[in-house]
Amino acid sequence: MKKIIFRIVIAVLIIGTAAFFILFSKYSEADEQKYKNSYMSKKELEEDYAFVWDFIENGYPFKNVCIRAGTDLEKIKKDYFKKLPDIKDELECYLFYMSLLSKIQNNKHIGHLDVYDVYSLNSDTYRVQNTNVYDNDVKVNSFYYLLLMRMNSAIEQNRSEEILKKYDLNLKPTIDLEEENGLQSYFETKIIEDKKIAYLNIKSFYMYTNEIKEAYKKRLNSILTSFQDYENLIIDLRENRGGVRRLWQDCIVSPLIKKEQEFCWEVAYNSNNKFTKAFIKDFHSSKLEPNRNFDSFSFSSKNKPDKENFDSICSYTKIIKPLQPSINFSGKIWLLIGSAAESAADEFASFAKQTKFGNVIGENTSGNGLNSSRFYLKLPNSSLLIQSDILYGLNSDGSCNSEVGTAPDIYNLPGKDALETCLEEIKRLENKN
Repeated sequence: MKKIIFRIVIAVLIIGTAAFFILFSKYSEADEQKYKNSYMSKKELEEDYAFVWDFIENGYPFKNVCIRAGTDLEKIKKDYFKKLPDIKDELECYLFYMSLLSKIQNNKHIGHLDVYDVYSLNSDTYRVQNTNVYDNDVKVNSFYYLLLMRMNSAIEQNRSEEILKKYDLNLKPTIDLEEENGLQSYFETKIIEDKKIAYLNIKSFYMYTNEIKEAYKKRLNSILTSFQDYENLIIDLRENRGGVRRLWQDCIVSPLIKKEQEFCWEVAYNSNNKFTKAFIKDFHSSKLEPNRNFDSFSFSSKNKPDKENFDSICSYTKIIKPLQPSINFSGKIWLLIGSAAESAADEFASFAKQTKFGNVIGENTSGNGLNSSRFYLKLPNSSLLIQSDILYGLNSDGSCNSEVGTAPDIYNLPGKDALETCLEEIKRLENKN
């Protein structure tokens, strides 16, 4: 009797195991079938995806900032994993990761996390530039060459809107400096009060080519020179999303100052993190060494939990020297800022506030100006590049610059915008004198 029972149990186990393998085989076959028309194999797509998430979970210094902004990382990770089989070519791969990284930041800009933008390619060679490590990488440049071909094909076939919708993207067109009057569209000037108040709206510090950069610098110098006899110069950065940091330093500050200015800030980082080590080895222009006592450095109450992710603090100092010959301006400078201002525009606002270069008025910026150099990662199979800041910029009060931005000296008055508040402050000072 025992032998019969034993044989029955063995038979059930064998049948059960066989059924499991049959079902698993069918599931595995169906799973592979989903990837039949994909851009790469299931294994390659999943490896790239895992590579990106390894950085997000273990290297991206602003993960907690994103969570505090309302991001559900686990849900996003699961949702986008399901979309992997839908990636059909280089363009869709590029847009897939652009969409994913945007969702991780809750559709904000936190630490420059993004794909390497096609608009950052060299405009003459259409090759990757300014990445240090990947500028001459054959696979990376091959990916971006094919990406451009796919983009042109989608435009010619009127499929751009359809593909963007597929990845839940609504991309704003950039200002084209190569079009007629393109350069002028970066600036808006007006005289608010003759010989007293001049206004300059600088909409971007972003440049495509050295040729356009030189034209930009000449135009800006001409504008500032025309305002040199005014008592007040208002510089509006509220629409400025950043770009080349050297532009505000070389084209605005240097021509207007009479003596050198020193600008200081701190960054936190984890010296033992594998991504930080790669950044220091391949992307940081100078040796990164802690020069502040980490334990005694206080983070603000909002980002205090982030401190446990780091072990080092480094102070940066930037010295800006006056340009000779300088613009003979001796009036007051006012900077207008708001939530759209970020990156290089945020850095300019932070500099102006710290050095008293100008009076900063408006609302907090979106930050990202104090994180130093960019870090790039090459996906192992597609060779798409993603970028991020790896250093965690800190405001003087210990808050995360990429979370709270730079605060103005004077907030907007009730019911008034930054320009109106600025004009009220100018009037108040005139009446006081």
